[in-house]
Amino acid sequence: MVYYAQLDINNRVVAISQLSDKVNLENMIDISDLEPKPQLGSVYDPLTQQFSEPVITDPSEPIPNAADIQMQTLLNTEYLVIMSELNNL
Repeated sequence: MVYYAQLDINNRVVAISQLSDKVNLENMIDISDLEPKPQLGSVYDPLTQQFSEPVITDPSEPIPNAADIQMQTLLNTEYLVIMSELNNL
């Protein structure tokens, strides 16, 4: 069995595959001899042929809760009503 790290266009590992035969694809890197194996999210450097540890980042904006969504909807509705009234003047 041959283990491969499948890379996206940014060289980030998006899948680890176990195949019965070797493949010759740019986005499939043979990791059979690596220990420890790279993890999902690791980044491959083709120049050094090494994987970096995955970087876990916080989202840039917090996920809104139901109350936040309702408030934003209310504000948007009020804005649209005011804009409509101004156009009717």
